[in-house]
Amino acid sequence: MKLYQKLVESLHSNLGPWGFVLTILIVLAFWGASQLRLDGDLGRLLPDDAPSVQGLRSLEAVYADQIGRLTIVVHPNEGASVEQHVETAAKSLEGLDGIQRVVTQEPASLLSDKRLLYLELEDLKEVEGRLEKRIRWEKQRANPFFVEVKKSSPPSVDMSDISAKYSQSAEKFWVTEAGDILVFVHPDFPAGDLDETRTLVSGVQERLDKSGLKYSLTGRYQKRIDQQDLLTADIAKATPAALVVILLFLAFYFRSWVSTLLVLVPLVVGTAAGMAMAGVIFGSLNILTGFLAAVLMGLGVDYGIHLVSRYLDARRQMGSVEAWLDTFRTSGRASIYSGLTTILALGSLSTSSFRAFYEFGVVASVGIAFIILSYSVLIPFVIFVLKRGEPKAALSTRVGLLVEKAWVRKSPRKSWLRAAQVVYVLGILLLVLGAREVRFDRSFDSLSITDTPSWKLDEVVNKTLGTSQTPAVVPVENAEHRAAVLAEFERRRVGELGYTLGEVLSVENIVPPAQTEKLEILQGLKEKIEDVPERARSEEAVEFLKEISGVLDAGEVSLETLPDALKMPFLRKDNPAAGVVLAMPDVDLNIADASRDFSGVIRGLPGPDGQKIDAISDTLLLTEILEYVERDTEWMVEITLVGLILVALIAFRFTWDTVRVVVFLALALGTGIGLIGLSHLDFNFINVLILPIWLGLGVDATFHLIVHLRDEPENTGLHVGTIVSIAAAFTTSMIGFGAMMMSHHVGLNSLGQVAVMGFLAMLIINVVIGLDLALRERFRHGDKG
Repeated sequence: MKLYQKLVESLHSNLGPWGFVLTILIVLAFWGASQLRLDGDLGRLLPDDAPSVQGLRSLEAVYADQIGRLTIVVHPNEGASVEQHVETAAKSLEGLDGIQRVVTQEPASLLSDKRLLYLELEDLKEVEGRLEKRIRWEKQRANPFFVEVKKSSPPSVDMSDISAKYSQSAEKFWVTEAGDILVFVHPDFPAGDLDETRTLVSGVQERLDKSGLKYSLTGRYQKRIDQQDLLTADIAKATPAALVVILLFLAFYFRSWVSTLLVLVPLVVGTAAGMAMAGVIFGSLNILTGFLAAVLMGLGVDYGIHLVSRYLDARRQMGSVEAWLDTFRTSGRASIYSGLTTILALGSLSTSSFRAFYEFGVVASVGIAFIILSYSVLIPFVIFVLKRGEPKAALSTRVGLLVEKAWVRKSPRKSWLRAAQVVYVLGILLLVLGAREVRFDRSFDSLSITDTPSWKLDEVVNKTLGTSQTPAVVPVENAEHRAAVLAEFERRRVGELGYTLGEVLSVENIVPPAQTEKLEILQGLKEKIEDVPERARSEEAVEFLKEISGVLDAGEVSLETLPDALKMPFLRKDNPAAGVVLAMPDVDLNIADASRDFSGVIRGLPGPDGQKIDAISDTLLLTEILEYVERDTEWMVEITLVGLILVALIAFRFTWDTVRVVVFLALALGTGIGLIGLSHLDFNFINVLILPIWLGLGVDATFHLIVHLRDEPENTGLHVGTIVSIAAAFTTSMIGFGAMMMSHHVGLNSLGQVAVMGFLAMLIINVVIGLDLALRERFRHGDKG
């Protein structure tokens, strides 16, 4: 305290030099905050050494294709055919940088002229048998000396039963139920490279606009841009909105623009300094830390309200220097204790391996520390610069005096105690009833923005394609390794988690096996059909002869001769002799449990050197997020609780006040959780981080009350004023977190809702606790009312 007193005296006597130094620091803080950028990539939520993140990065280096695509949904013009629309789209994109290929038609349709080679050998022999019967029948009737004793029907050459075994679309192009035409652009870079993605999308739009086509864009690449832009826009709206609402609230609370600025200026400077430090530490913000400026203002303004309210009271009785030092001795000390608990609560998040929580915890803790430091220096500096006379009393002081005169002196002791007990019982009842209704939403919707046009359009595309899933990719080194991986997948298919596994695809699916034997069969069939005189050949025989001749003329199918649209998904760019195996999920991977089970199927596969390898998939990334959140949330809450108890012991030693802190915290937290349960607001992978924050903020109120009760136990008006300041602090915290409710992001929006609902419950219970403590002290000192 002596060191801080010297600082305050120095500020008072050296306003010019201190003003110069503080101005430079403030400019640096705002400049640093302005350099921050948002990174909306989900991979940014996990640590760099997470297996799934490492896997996706390695995939970028070895995989010839990309996970995901940019989808063009062409809205057809009247009078033009599907082929014309597709041809126009494809030609308009020719030569555009960043495009690996443009896929305009069903891959299966590219093999329609070679379908006979893709039949299993047994099915081809069945085709051979049916054709031979028909050929014999036709040759018999081509013989002029053949006499049919009994008229018979020609043997059937209907192959529909065999065709049904092979999934092949009858359509050449992809057309939605609404008649829109799908064209798929496969970029040559990953969707996580947002700058390249923007350049590509802009180029595609420019070319398509010139072509005269009417279109919409969707797919992974477009959704990444939409998510980034929406988050950036949401943050740009939410932060100023929170600041304006806080400003209006402070103006109402203090009825003085000077007092309002005393709170607001250090708050904004401290927040800017915290965000500038975020840029120094992390370089950019993730989808969670992006809203931290609004959150920090909502949390940090609490300290300013308490400090300035207390200063206004003290200033009417003493000079500005003495008033501020007295303020810092009481409210300042309580703010430091509550600040420590908040930093501990937020700091517990920094122990998480889930990078989103980790970065949120680090940035928020540093931000709160900067805000407290800013209040400690800038409030007295501004006070000394203004040199105003006796200030107006804050709302807390006015309410405290009013309650003291109009109610406390007339309030019967037993009536109040009974009322407080009723509220406590209701709080416990709320916890018991609501806790049973608390749910955890185990879908991954909370990690995304799902209400954008591109997201909704992508659902239409998925319905047209018959799948909404992207495959897990297993890089293989050679044919033996590929065979081992395929065999392992087939073994797992019949296991406990096999229900999650759909098709497993490899190069064998596009390069037919046993081609030599199949070609020999087809050559024999060709010769037998040609042996039938042309005049006696049926239409079916003519069509088969034409198809068989085409297959024989083309010869064996090889990887080199196949179209890019077919072979690129199975190639590696680092090793042309190697390849990949694609494992398709057969469950909705948006459901956490299904995603976890599918992850179990694609992990620990045979490697080329005897070691185990994992497939590479976004699924593993989502599953690791689930694992980190489940593991770390419990740990973070435990750390916060231990830290809060330690701070209470430092502040109050082994006294009844320490027990009060713990008991009242439990009641406030329980009431908040109960209200969440009864409101049917589910916890999810994002908003669950509110639990340690509730702990940190829930105990702040108790620290302020106990410190002031110890200092002036009989001054009930002062304590009521403190309770009003506490209510104001909870209100501003609701404003800060409530700004997240402006977000289109599912998880961030739900975090705002859960935070506001919890703070509302904690506000009510803390007001009751505060009045109870204040009046009990009053009664204990002899005033029976």
